[in-house]
Amino acid sequence: MDLWEYYSQRPEEERQFQLMLAEVSNLLLPSVVKQFSQSSFVDKNASITIVDVGGGLGGMLSLLLGEMPHAKGVLFDQGTIFL
Repeated sequence: MDLWEYYSQRPEEERQFQLMLAEVSNLLLPSVVKQFSQSSFVDKNASITIVDVGGGLGGMLSLLLGEMPHAKGVLFDQGTIFL
């Protein structure tokens, strides 16, 4: 049984897993996103779309879009997301 099949049978455990991932992301992502958005890798004048596959609750995408207001974002994850 894979992880997602396991969680489909245990919704409360999936909820706790999603909340834990969100907490870890809240601690680690701000500095990573700031470094990425200020790097020479990102063309500040280009129209770009950021696609976050497996993005959970959208924390990283939200931070990226906050640092890069010219960008558009798409969040894609499993069907069940707990808030």
